[in-house]
Amino acid sequence: MPTARPVYATIILYLMLTSVQYANAHALGETYVFLQIESSVLEGRVEIHENEISALLGDQWEKSGTVDASFLAPLRAYLQQNLQIATPAAALQFEYQAPSVLDSPQGRYAVIPFSAKWPGQLPDSLIITQNLFLENNRSHRGLLLVEKNIVTGEEFDWERT
Repeated sequence: MPTARPVYATIILYLMLTSVQYANAHALGETYVFLQIESSVLEGRVEIHENEISALLGDQWEKSGTVDASFLAPLRAYLQQNLQIATPAAALQFEYQAPSVLDSPQGRYAVIPFSAKWPGQLPDSLIITQNLFLENNRSHRGLLLVEKNIVTGEEFDWERT
């Protein structure tokens, strides 16, 4: 009598091969900070899931897929309080650009780009403090991804970040 093992193995292999496109997708309960370290400026973006934003500021997402302008000031204030990047000499002052929305299989993420000029020369090291959303969820994960580092000469594409 044949066993079901070959069928199960085939199903598992099929699921693994067809779900590869989501291998680098965002996960719930994670906030992402992306950095590009350039010679004269630090550029980056924060990607925050809509659940975290709703828990913090209430449900203020536009149904059209854009970010509601009424929560940008409080969200930026929250980011300034809970995400600091400094050189050994001084804290960086972020300038925030217009946000956008990223749709993923796990839901929508607010994408908040920022930049900061170096206070003096390009530093050899950074001091990063990230406490986003820990006040409500001590197991919340904050992921830092360096996409480009001019100091080391490394640049990573989306498959490696």
